[in-house]
Amino acid sequence: MMQHLLLMIVVILCSACARVPSQPQAELTYHGIERKNNAIYTIRYSSDMDLLNVFSRAEGEGQLATMLICSLDGDPVFSAEHVIENKFEGVIGISGKTPGPPFAFETEGTLNVTHNGGTSSKLLSKNDLQHLLHARQEVVCKAFITAFGYKAYYSKSMLIPSADIIREVDKDLRN
Repeated sequence: MMQHLLLMIVVILCSACARVPSQPQAELTYHGIERKNNAIYTIRYSSDMDLLNVFSRAEGEGQLATMLICSLDGDPVFSAEHVIENKFEGVIGISGKTPGPPFAFETEGTLNVTHNGGTSSKLLSKNDLQHLLHARQEVVCKAFITAFGYKAYYSKSMLIPSADIIREVDKDLRN
């Protein structure tokens, strides 16, 4: 009897830690990209939802990670279990004062290639970036948000024209 009760408690606890977020997928609208220095890029965009409070308002839970992830090589799989090899990644931050909606955001991040299942990464070279980006017209990005006790939340896809990123990669920052 005790083992049966313990098994039921474990099942209940495990199902609680895999709750599906009830929020609708946020719509993201791209506004621009700018290279800040040799490694840092800033992507500006807006959303119909406050991405910094997706879980805390609707579910009463605190968010753990609030990231923007972009697949530079056309990898369409956005999931917590899958590592996108060539990507832009950065923490979502607010852009100015926006009572919203729409809410204005910007994300500073780097253009990386990941190795060893995502345990290490390095900056992509200019040549590698040009090769990846010239092969497609646009890059797909999604907001990735996690909260304790929930499966990862992903926004709808936001498309960035590859030409915008190529322009910034090619930009001479010595001026």
